[in-house]
Amino acid sequence: MKKSLFVFLLALCIAVAPMALAEKTFKAQLDGKDFFSLSVDDSYIIEEYGEEGAEEDGYIALGVLQNDDAYVYISTLHDDEYEGFNMFSASEDEIKEYLDYIMEDLAEYGAEEVGIYNAEITVNNQKVKIPFVIVRIADEEGQYYYAETMTSGYAITIEISPAEEGAELRDYELEELKRILDGFMPAA
Repeated sequence: MKKSLFVFLLALCIAVAPMALAEKTFKAQLDGKDFFSLSVDDSYIIEEYGEEGAEEDGYIALGVLQNDDAYVYISTLHDDEYEGFNMFSASEDEIKEYLDYIMEDLAEYGAEEVGIYNAEITVNNQKVKIPFVIVRIADEEGQYYYAETMTSGYAITIEISPAEEGAELRDYELEELKRILDGFMPAA
C-alpha cells in the first residue's frame, strides 16, 4: 500500500513539475536587432511592440506582460550622459551614484528607494550579476515598482503594478518583479 502511494505521488510530481516550470520568453528588439529577453511564467500574456513602440518623454515602449495578478510595462530610453556605461560592469560607487541619479530624476513622481537588486543569470556557464535599481512610485497613474538597469547608454526599465487598476501594491508585485529580473538575458 505504501509503495503504491509513493509511486502515485512520484508520478503526480513528475506530471505536474513541467507545468509549474513552464515559461514564455519576451523578446525586446531595438533598431531591428535583438536587445534583451525576459523568461517569464507561462501565465503571462505577452505583447511585444518591436519597432512600433510608442515614444513618450523619450521612452520607447518595448512591450507589456499581463496575467491575472500583475501588469508589467517594459521600455527603454537612450541617455547620452551614460553612453558606454554598463551597470553589470560598474563599481559599487558607480552603482550608488546611478541610484542617486535615478532617485533625483524620479523625485517628482514620489519615488521611494527600495534598493539595488542583483539579478543572477548564467552566461557561457558563468554566473553574472546584473544590478537593477528598484524604486516604488505612487503618482497620478497609480502605484508601481520601477526597475532600471543601464547598458551602453540605454536605460532598460521594467514597471510592475497590480493587474487591477487602482489596487494597492502588495509584496507580491515586488517578489514578482524580482522573478522577472532573474529571467533577464542580454542579447548575444
